[in-house]
Amino acid sequence: MLSVLLAIQGAFVALVLATRMREAARQSRLVLLAASAVTLGVSIWAMHFVGMLALHMPAPAHYLLGPTLLSFMVAIVAVAGAIAVVANRPLSSISFLLGTLLMGAGIVGMHFIGMSALSAGFLLTYDPVYVIASTIIGISASGLGLHLAFRTGGSGRPPVVAAILIGLAISGMHYTAMEGTTILCVPSVPPATGLSPRLFAATVSVVALGISLGFLLILKPARAAEEPALAPAAALSRAAPPPGPAPMSRALGSEPETDPESQPPPRRLAQSLPAERQGRTVYVAVERLRAVHANGHYTTLADAEGEALCLLSIGSVEAKLDPQRFIRVHRSHLVALDAVAAIERAGDGALAWLAGAATPVPVSRSRLAALRAGLAARAEGQPG
Repeated sequence: MLSVLLAIQGAFVALVLATRMREAARQSRLVLLAASAVTLGVSIWAMHFVGMLALHMPAPAHYLLGPTLLSFMVAIVAVAGAIAVVANRPLSSISFLLGTLLMGAGIVGMHFIGMSALSAGFLLTYDPVYVIASTIIGISASGLGLHLAFRTGGSGRPPVVAAILIGLAISGMHYTAMEGTTILCVPSVPPATGLSPRLFAATVSVVALGISLGFLLILKPARAAEEPALAPAAALSRAAPPPGPAPMSRALGSEPETDPESQPPPRRLAQSLPAERQGRTVYVAVERLRAVHANGHYTTLADAEGEALCLLSIGSVEAKLDPQRFIRVHRSHLVALDAVAAIERAGDGALAWLAGAATPVPVSRSRLAALRAGLAARAEGQPG
């Protein structure tokens, strides 16, 4: 049970980091890719050696350092390749198949290389039927997990189901292969000096949990709750004067007295936003802006030319945009109403497809009605 939980927990953190790669800038993508690969590679590694504790060995077992480190590197490299392929946008069927095969091969390769790390006092034989079955489990469950995480468009929710499937792929492959493994003790060969399995598994478990949780906390984006956004209707109502009788001076026909200091400053809408694109500083025209996505403490701006990294937070960007044209559809997403081509239901929320975009934008359930109302008002030519 501990080994299965380690696999699922590591897969969850790895997928949370990997699914952020699509909206991240180039440098952030490399950091997220490395963190995701290391997290999932360590979880595969930890699952294997913790799972070996559930096996009644014919003699005390030790693990050789060389094959153990090699199995760890194989897991990380294969996972990094798989995530790099499937996290690209747009995701084609060939890329998805390649990523699935890479991840499945990494899980299978790590297992059998890790088994070869047993000291020379043991002789291992494998049943080909179970080897094939374990390989099919590792590849197929990995593919289903990657499909849920990267090909369903994302609903803004944590990839819990995908993480469970990938965790079951790791552990299911391991225990299926172990069912077809025969381990014989060779008394004539003294056991090689290695790491105690219980101490080694405990150390690996602590390290795996520490690495995955550390990456999750360090690379966690800023919550939108820190910068609450006003809905378009609320923003318009704040700008409109409260209902009530006219001032006395206006009723008598004289001009109302105004105190400039008591009046709120007029809202200044930006014509462009500063950003970085391909290593150059650019100014993205607001009239061409399609969507804004929170990227940690920064934002990613999307227009017809692609994506650009803006150093402003999503709350600061929203304050500079026209609320009659832009609407917050998710805690991490702003969209231009004139760029929305279609809305598709997805669970409790929806997906907003933007013109010219390869992937949709998640719409939370609480903001779906406001989005529909804004689109209807804009279609009728009325203020949003």
